[in-house]
Amino acid sequence: PLLSAWPAGYSKLQRHQLPKAYHPFNLEIFRHRGWMEWGPGFMGQKIAPILQPRITGFDIDDRDGFEIVKALIESRPRAEIVATHLRF
Repeated sequence: PLLSAWPAGYSKLQRHQLPKAYHPFNLEIFRHRGWMEWGPGFMGQKIAPILQPRITGFDIDDRDGFEIVKALIESRPRAEIVATHLRF
């Protein structure tokens, strides 16, 4: 759990009640052989997180994902969040 003391009487909490947390963009790293042998230190000691806006990390795993991203790219006028990160 992310919380050291879960509030009494709650079986679940709403997302906005939880502390801010981050996750890796690509979880494939945890299946890498180096991770299995070295654990968290396999990438070295001189690494730092880079916080990216959520819109820059869409996974396209199937046709639906492709169509969603294509619709964002082709939309006119573009929503500000799309226009900010898409420069063509």
